[in-house]
Amino acid sequence: MGETIRVQHTFTEQVPLKEVDKYGQPKTRTVKYRELVEYDDTQQTNQMRQNLQFINDRIATKWIDLELSREESVDLVTQLAQRNKQHFKEGPDDYRPLMLSKRSLYRVFNDAEFRTGGRFYGGWWQEIPSKFRDRITIDGKRTVQLDYSGLHPHFLYHERGLELKDDPYQVSLIPSKNADDTEGFRKLIKQCLNAMLNADRPMQRAPRGSQLSHWGVTWKRVVTAIKERHPDIKDQFFTGAGLRLQRIDSDLCEAVILAMMKCSPEIVALPVHDSFIVHHGYKDELMGMMMGAYCVKYGNIPSPKASEEMVVEITGSPEWDSWSSHPIDHNDLADLLELAETEPSEMRLNLFRQLPS
Repeated sequence: MGETIRVQHTFTEQVPLKEVDKYGQPKTRTVKYRELVEYDDTQQTNQMRQNLQFINDRIATKWIDLELSREESVDLVTQLAQRNKQHFKEGPDDYRPLMLSKRSLYRVFNDAEFRTGGRFYGGWWQEIPSKFRDRITIDGKRTVQLDYSGLHPHFLYHERGLELKDDPYQVSLIPSKNADDTEGFRKLIKQCLNAMLNADRPMQRAPRGSQLSHWGVTWKRVVTAIKERHPDIKDQFFTGAGLRLQRIDSDLCEAVILAMMKCSPEIVALPVHDSFIVHHGYKDELMGMMMGAYCVKYGNIPSPKASEEMVVEITGSPEWDSWSSHPIDHNDLADLLELAETEPSEMRLNLFRQLPS
């Protein structure tokens, strides 16, 4: 499994291409690499490593899988192939093939003083597109995903003794194209706002994959709209503040996972940065733990004027009517056995159960 507490530095390199620009100069592309950095162990790192061992031991007792239809499987493979091709070109170290055996987590920090980063990585469920996460199963059971919404903006407001009201990703900017897709535009603003917090200098263009032309807006207008929405924290954009905030949200994440595990030996909470995936029957427990950890950190939750869903929201839940390609009678043993023999996820779960403990 390797070291579970890692310090990683990122550096870029200009790689020459065979093409030339209009001035006859060789074109280059930026390639991103990562390297691990040595550090001295402390009581803090030893405790984090011990906590991760506890978490990984629990995950090892469960089989986490994907239950997909034939069409969904083709869609997933296609999307992963396109993404990995782009990642392999721009950042070879970002290439991560999907392997369901990758279930051990590790934490990645950005400096040897452990002030930035610290998020959990290593689980295959983090690598799939979000549209497939409601297809994740734990020991064959459906799951639900809950997300901390607008966590980094909330952190920054709290640090200044202020309260963030309403959705942090709702801005005054109205796209000239596809304006009726309000949820899609909200996701764009979220992506751009987080990129502005993570960047340590002003960005000349929108983050990769943002497709501003789809919405008929420019990067300059998006930046202006976000700053106008958040005048009290606009000085934090393009300062790299997001990496410091990741340390806070990763500690919050660790606290939620450990608290859920202590509730019952049957519970496992799978982290996806600032969201969690659990057996659907533990949704209420997870909601309570997430709000509780947030309250412990900041002493309160948003006022009644700002609903709790601003902080914790359900971002993925099972679509009960579309899980199987044909109706299954759960009271018919023969039908269930046939399902177990034909569904790849059921076959993998049965094989996992046959492994010696």
